[in-house]
Amino acid sequence: MFKKIFFGLLLIILLLGIGSLFISNTHHIERSTYIKASPKIIFNELNTLSSWEKWNTWLKMDTTMKISYNEIKSGLGSELLWTSSNQNVGNGTMTITKSEPDNLVETELNFNGKGKGINGFRLEPAGDSSKLTTYFTSDMGWNPVFKYLSLMSKKAMIEMTDNGLKSIKDYIEQMTLSATPETKIDHVGNKE
Repeated sequence: MFKKIFFGLLLIILLLGIGSLFISNTHHIERSTYIKASPKIIFNELNTLSSWEKWNTWLKMDTTMKISYNEIKSGLGSELLWTSSNQNVGNGTMTITKSEPDNLVETELNFNGKGKGINGFRLEPAGDSSKLTTYFTSDMGWNPVFKYLSLMSKKAMIEMTDNGLKSIKDYIEQMTLSATPETKIDHVGNKE
């Protein structure tokens, strides 16, 4: 009896292992929205990590999360550090690794030994709006458990990404609506 159970479990593990070979090592999500604002306004918000607290839904997952920044206010090398007792948030760093004015902001996420990922934002002019595309990519390696977890969490990640896009869209469109002609909103978040 125990022998049959053992070989049955072994067969399931073997089949799951073989099945994982057909699952990509790369976890990738890409979503887009249109925002009624210029790429310059959106870029300045994205390029300044301290601005992310105003709209980033992931940073709001834990109200007791501790957030700090390095001495670089915006752009390449700017870094956000977080610590959280919430196991879904954990501890880590986010560093801007690419910053192309009015076009691209890309960050590297380091989840303190639990993996790394790349999170980026591309901007394209679209008439009186801008197309904002966000993407997240991480390498799961060959670990079958990570590959299956990636597949199971993809729907939740897409939902969280969509909520984040809606949040930044709402924030920026509200900011531009409430701006007076004297307000220089295209300089929000700049170092100068």
